[in-house]
Amino acid sequence: MANLYVCYMSIFPELIYVSRYPILIFNWSIVLFLSSSYIKNDLFLIESRVKGREAVALPSFYLLY
Repeated sequence: MANLYVCYMSIFPELIYVSRYPILIFNWSIVLFLSSSYIKNDLFLIESRVKGREAVALPSFYLLY
């Protein structure tokens, strides 16, 4: 299982999708998302979606390899 921590700061709650799975992100929230089929494109989609809005996507599963 891959652990993806998404730190997201936004004025309004927003729904984003990663590999067809919805993630509801609130202001100053940290979301733990578990998946066994993460690919680099998923991280790119998150980064592109929140680009320009103080956001950080940390692929912690890289530390497992």
